[in-house]
Amino acid sequence: LQDILHQVSEKGFMSKNDRGDMVFCHDKIQQAASELMSEREKRKYHMQLGLAICSHALNCGVKDDELVFTAVNQVNKGGPDVVNDQVQRMNIAKLNLRAGRHSTLIAGDFNTAFELFQHGISFLEDDHWQSQYEL
Repeated sequence: LQDILHQVSEKGFMSKNDRGDMVFCHDKIQQAASELMSEREKRKYHMQLGLAICSHALNCGVKDDELVFTAVNQVNKGGPDVVNDQVQRMNIAKLNLRAGRHSTLIAGDFNTAFELFQHGISFLEDDHWQSQYEL
């Protein structure tokens, strides 16, 4: 991956920002790169990014709710059809529940909470009213 990023940066498509992260030099380059991927690939990468952010937050003991919202947003862009593991689907539903509750309790944002609850439900099994009622 490092070799590929180096080659891309030598051609002027990407560069390092002040924090040392690789970023696209122009929005149009990022858009073109995104358009080369199928919708399923894009959703898969959103899911991977969201899960990586969530994993980092949980492993490092980060209590930053903004980070949880970022992770949940990325995971929801991935959608339930890119997750095959039922335990992972249940955990994602729980994350949406947590974020939705936070939206109502802290921010009073009921529209966002409703969307998060809907996303969470979409990750549950079809018979969730019987098999996952507690959630």
